[in-house]
Amino acid sequence: SMLQQSDYFVGHIGKWQYWNFMPEQLFDWAQIFEGYHWYPRGDKEIHGSTLARMHAVDFLKQRPKDKPFALSIAFYPPKAVNDHNNTPGGQWFPTNETRKLYDNV
Repeated sequence: SMLQQSDYFVGHIGKWQYWNFMPEQLFDWAQIFEGYHWYPRGDKEIHGSTLARMHAVDFLKQRPKDKPFALSIAFYPPKAVNDHNNTPGGQWFPTNETRKLYDNV
């Protein structure tokens, strides 16, 4: 990429849909996950937004400190997941904290 040609360390986290290009071909560092709003992590599940944040911190810790960097994060959770639930809002799986914002709606 143009950034890598300018000596940037380039990373990507999250959703990836361009499978004719593998992330490893385009980025120096990548963590790809998509298709769900919740992911198993040890003995519990974490939200995709939390997983993206964790990977972003990992990227910042692992990147070369002597190079500029660029990181893109493609959040999957804003996209509906159709688990054959056609009720209004049935394809969305927010965190409890986010769900509380709509208690009075």
